[in-house]
Amino acid sequence: MQARIDAGDQRHHPERTGAGRQPGDPRNRAPRGPRSSTQARLQEVTADLARAGAEGQPAITAADLAQRYDVSHRTAERLLAAARQELQQAPRAEQPIGDGPRHARNGPSNEGPFL
Repeated sequence: MQARIDAGDQRHHPERTGAGRQPGDPRNRAPRGPRSSTQARLQEVTADLARAGAEGQPAITAADLAQRYDVSHRTAERLLAAARQELQQAPRAEQPIGDGPRHARNGPSNEGPFL
């Protein structure tokens, strides 16, 4: 490689040749935030999972999601995992603090082994 550089080859030095992405180039400033379509899909799948769980319907599969949204099977798996995670986190956020079992550190109680 050193022989190429000595011979004037500049392929490995984009700063000298101007190749590659240039800092400040407006073509490199695409929006980097979350995609709205992904958020909409996530909300739909989360609602479908909650409805299926409440009504006893068959579970939604990654194959169903891949066909519905025209995405790869792996992308559908990721979407399904994210929706399940949302469902698990939602009930915890709605529970008021202090409604769980009483323990010695939570105050006096006349029930259980913590007297």
